[in-house]
Amino acid sequence: MPEAFKERAQAANEASVDGVTPIKAQDIALWLPSSLKAIGVKVSKVLQTYEWKLREGQAYDALEDDKNARGVRAMTRSNAAIETATDAMNSAAAQYRVARAALVILSVGLETPV
Repeated sequence: MPEAFKERAQAANEASVDGVTPIKAQDIALWLPSSLKAIGVKVSKVLQTYEWKLREGQAYDALEDDKNARGVRAMTRSNAAIETATDAMNSAAAQYRVARAALVILSVGLETPV
């Protein structure tokens, strides 16, 4: 994605010391269309549509995971199982919030209701 090249190069220049980048792979920004739109970079509608579909699926998966975790919590008496179910619910809720935030950003350019 050419729009992300500039942002990625700038981040690499800021992070490098003597040509060595101390950033872990999992900490590198992906610069998805929603991230670029948030900082004012123009992104093609095709790429926005791809991310929209992926984020919509992510949100539905998170809601399904949350529903399943709630069912486990209601059916068990074990504290360990309750704690595991609570962690799963919190994880699903966080995943849903991330997906929804991206959908809100993408909805402006795509003129699609959230």
